[in-house]
Amino acid sequence: MRKSLIFTLLWIILISTSTWGSETERKVYFSTKDNLSKIVLSELAKAEKSIHIAMYYFTFRPLAKGLIKAKRRNMEIKVLLDEGQKYSKSSCWDLLVEEGIKVKFYKSPGLMYNKFCVIDEKITLTGSYNWTGHANKINEENLIAIDSEEVAKQYKKEFQNLWAGPGIIKTTSPENAKYVGNRNSRIFHRLDCYHVKRTKETNKVYFADRKKAIKAGFRPCKICKP
Repeated sequence: MRKSLIFTLLWIILISTSTWGSETERKVYFSTKDNLSKIVLSELAKAEKSIHIAMYYFTFRPLAKGLIKAKRRNMEIKVLLDEGQKYSKSSCWDLLVEEGIKVKFYKSPGLMYNKFCVIDEKITLTGSYNWTGHANKINEENLIAIDSEEVAKQYKKEFQNLWAGPGIIKTTSPENAKYVGNRNSRIFHRLDCYHVKRTKETNKVYFADRKKAIKAGFRPCKICKP
């Protein structure tokens, strides 16, 4: 918590003293007095062309619904998440994929700990705020909205580097899978296990080999014994 506070203070000082230009407009919000999700939803609703998101945790469904509404306005939307979200039962990525939104997962030696959103290559939302219920209702968080094409350009460049980078996890297709994991139970099965048929498609994750399933935190089914 102390490190997060120090980071926030340094970041506010940085944006206050940078040379981004006189046309840069910055607004700083805090969860202690502002509804951060409402602010994000407002910005998503105003998007006209594109939304690019790099988010460590994304579990707050109202924000997922905001993205889905934007997608239905023919927006280009890309969402990059930490690899841990791929296997989390609370993550919203399945809702986004169902609506045709592009989602990728990033694996790094540490964490994909970014929390930023670039809208229309002009508006950048960043800060400590994860898109989660706890961040919105319980945690002490901050959100910075920056209206600057120059700043957005820098964040977009970083997003593109991550999106096309070596850390992107290659998704195993159902056709190439040997095992199926259930995000809710955290159990993986053989393809012919009867539990697989009872699992919703949105809760399934596919693995090419047993070691990857175990490394991802899944345990083998005691019935089919994969």
